[in-house]
Amino acid sequence: MRTNGDYSEQVTITRSNETTVWRMEGTWQIKDGFLVNTVTNHSDPALIVQYATHPQRAQILRANGRELAIKVPDGERVFRKDIQ
Repeated sequence: MRTNGDYSEQVTITRSNETTVWRMEGTWQIKDGFLVNTVTNHSDPALIVQYATHPQRAQILRANGRELAIKVPDGERVFRKDIQ
């Protein structure tokens, strides 16, 4: 995550017999108490069209220097700062 809201991430999903890895880039913006995620690049070409035409919006539940929690349909998702 950069100070201007640009980010790059790798998402790994492991199921019983397979692992899927996605790489995404985009921009996070805060608007009216919501986190707006606009994906600009995705390792799955089929998903970049979906994300590019429909930015994701999520209500911010809490935010501080270590974590950001947002409301998602099935509860909440928490992003934590990883210092390496």
